[in-house]
Amino acid sequence: VETLTYRAQQQERSALVWTPPGYAPRGPKTYPVLYLQPGEGGSAGDWLDLGRAKQILDNLAAQKAIEPMVVAISDTGGTDDDLRQAVAGRYRVLRDPAHQAIAGIGTGGAQAVRAALTRPERFAYAGSFSGLLPDADRLDGPAIHRHPKLLRLYTGNVTDPAYNATYKLTRALERARVGYEFDGVNPDAGGNWNAWQENLIDFLPRLFRKVRDHGPSDGHGPLKGEFAPPAPGTTPTPFVTKDGFVTFETTTAFKDAQQVKVWANWAPNGSWLRVPATR
Repeated sequence: VETLTYRAQQQERSALVWTPPGYAPRGPKTYPVLYLQPGEGGSAGDWLDLGRAKQILDNLAAQKAIEPMVVAISDTGGTDDDLRQAVAGRYRVLRDPAHQAIAGIGTGGAQAVRAALTRPERFAYAGSFSGLLPDADRLDGPAIHRHPKLLRLYTGNVTDPAYNATYKLTRALERARVGYEFDGVNPDAGGNWNAWQENLIDFLPRLFRKVRDHGPSDGHGPLKGEFAPPAPGTTPTPFVTKDGFVTFETTTAFKDAQQVKVWANWAPNGSWLRVPATR
């Protein structure tokens, strides 16, 4: 992995670039490209430090489970023309849309969906990891000239902020008659790096090659509809839904709390367990 610096809108920007084993600066072989984007407020380094993208790519490449590719990890959440030109100018990459992919987390995932649907002359593959697309209902099927070769959607369980957004997106894509794949609801993770690492491992082997499996990952379930937690004051506290979503209700005296722990006797033999909660 090396740092690529380039100029965009009169500013210096950077991206992290992973090259596959055997890559050489000179030679006849050229490679497809995946543009990987962080979420809002994130950086390219997050994909390495928290997402373990390098280890995932190295392992899949060693197993020959993926096509050799160049992966450019954006530091700004944008795959603008300047970054594309910088990658093409520095690395031996293919430039046709059939060999271009884009994926991202949250807002980066929304950008990937938009890019695949509105700029099909650029990207044939797109992956949305907990993507937040607020204007999904505005998708216009007739305005989409060519559908992407692969549009694959990922979401965690009902604790994932993108759960409802993903449900709305699937309905909008179906109304617009746009083909897509859904990895299924991950029952064991919400919108976090555990889920996104799994998403990347599932997505990478599907790029730039034919695959037989187009369905959800093992153990993942369907999107049954939008999720809404119980209205305040309408249920006992804590309240547990059949999906395992737990609602705790307090007075407003704790609205500015910085550290919260759930203390309950659900441990073996009725022992009490303290679990820190994160916002």
